[in-house]
Amino acid sequence: MKKLILCFTLTFSSLFSFAQYEPLVVEDAHWRCGVPALGFSVFQDFIMRGDTVVDGQTYKKVYYCQCGYLGDTLFALVREDISTQKVYNILLRDECENDFSGKPDLVADSCALNIEHELFDYSLETGDTLDRYCWMRHPLATIQYCIVIGIDTFPVIDWQASSEREVFSVQCEILWENGNTYNTWAWFYEGIGSDSGPLLPDILAPRDLIYGYDVLPGLSCEETGPTDNWAINNVFTSNNIKAFPSPVKDILHIKADDYITKGSYKLSTITGQVIKDGKFSGHRAEITVNELSAGIYFIQIFDKTQLLAVGKVLVK
Repeated sequence: MKKLILCFTLTFSSLFSFAQYEPLVVEDAHWRCGVPALGFSVFQDFIMRGDTVVDGQTYKKVYYCQCGYLGDTLFALVREDISTQKVYNILLRDECENDFSGKPDLVADSCALNIEHELFDYSLETGDTLDRYCWMRHPLATIQYCIVIGIDTFPVIDWQASSEREVFSVQCEILWENGNTYNTWAWFYEGIGSDSGPLLPDILAPRDLIYGYDVLPGLSCEETGPTDNWAINNVFTSNNIKAFPSPVKDILHIKADDYITKGSYKLSTITGQVIKDGKFSGHRAEITVNELSAGIYFIQIFDKTQLLAVGKVLVK
């Protein structure tokens, strides 16, 4: 919880005062999120820009910047009823070429695509029980209950002004297929969305955390790239092994300071699917990547069965 608060550059002050409901659906809103994967945080951006009409309702378009060099990818549509303080979204098929699942990877499997879902009701009170959200249903587990355990306020400093908004803490008890139970939490920020951005959370997945929120007119996915998603160099967990260049277009080179007797590598997507592997020995190895789709990949280096290093690389 502390990390989420810090990520919004929040500084408590007596100057803040909670006055009215803050809308989530705002032109040019920009979310920066981090997704844990193989020990790293993969950063991704969402940009809300432009309107479209579906079945007589007006939605804002949400673009997903994980595609990087593929440009802005339309990811979801979001609308809001200010009078009831409810937010709805329609999740669209993720068209990133490097997403082999064919579905948005930040959303619970039980939330169908191309159908409107209610994200959250910001008029709830502490003690209210949640029972109608698709993100509470999952093919691998049953939600015993979800309840609002607390409502707090936090100050947000954005490009226009400072305001104090409400944050809802939701606790859920989950029953796995094997009979085990455990508790998990989700947070919903008024005017910002869930703790994974303006989308539906996956409460069974590792926590996706918002690292920043602002409103930046004219920002594109290409402009987020050089400073956020795509400035990836040698980020191996070991100083003795390097992968270069990054970004890479044709050949990825692996260089090890120590001789590797029975080396192997695995190249996987951010969802964990291994798409390329091979063996090598010595101090160097080369991996052809020109047939891969643009995006971020993880690489693991082994000697026999020992994991030597984990890194991430950008293929363009």
